[in-house]
Amino acid sequence: MGFSNYKITDKPSDTAKSNLIYITYTKYEHDWSSFMHTHPFTELFLVTGGAGEFYVENDKYPLKKGDFIIVNPNTVHTEKSTEKNPLEYIVVAVDNFSLNLKNSNHFIFNCINKHSDIIKYMDSMLLEQQDSKPYSDQVCRNILEIILIEILRTTKLNVDTEPTISASKECFKLKKYLDSNYSSKITIDDLAKLSNLNKYYLIHSFNKYFGDSPINYLCKIRIRVAKELLTNSDYSISQIAQSAGFSSQSYFTQCFIKDCGLSPTSYRQQVKNH
Repeated sequence: MGFSNYKITDKPSDTAKSNLIYITYTKYEHDWSSFMHTHPFTELFLVTGGAGEFYVENDKYPLKKGDFIIVNPNTVHTEKSTEKNPLEYIVVAVDNFSLNLKNSNHFIFNCINKHSDIIKYMDSMLLEQQDSKPYSDQVCRNILEIILIEILRTTKLNVDTEPTISASKECFKLKKYLDSNYSSKITIDDLAKLSNLNKYYLIHSFNKYFGDSPINYLCKIRIRVAKELLTNSDYSISQIAQSAGFSSQSYFTQCFIKDCGLSPTSYRQQVKNH
């Protein structure tokens, strides 16, 4: 009889301290407006199909299937899809984990040839959540730790486990909802009903975690979207106001001047002159 005994001597990895916040799957559709944004946590971004570009800090990268991107907390980034080959991707958000990088806050590699296990693990996490299996959250947390260890093996970097966020699940759900539904008509009463929280407690909690009230946060998202459209489209001011979720062109102009110090038309002219 053959027998091998392997004694486990390693101490637990720092990755065990990480927290899984959410898992999402996105596929590009024509109503998708992309704009530069940040998160107070690390994002793991896996391209599962299509093609596009990833904008992070001052860099731009072409995206193809199998590309895996680690974006450290508070790093400005966004993604854009090609029209003919719609981009598809899985994103996993992680707290208490960031890579100690010297010259940037992101790291990119492709998983197709050498790191196909990462693709398998990311797919498994998504399936667990989609199927709502018993103990799926616990399974996903365990799979996440394996992914993070694979990242450390691949990058040969150290990990920082200082907490970057401390937010209730309800507030994060609302933030995600606002990020995805900014063009819809949304009131604080709608958000209170959605979260089953008292609206005054909701405003206080959201402000505590994200430094702003939900409605002010929503307005800032809409302004960022409007800036993107003013810069990269020929839409009229009225069309941009509607696309960004403002109730009227006059209210849009009022909010834009308050935020930027100039009107949408002047902003567009200023951008084009540069």
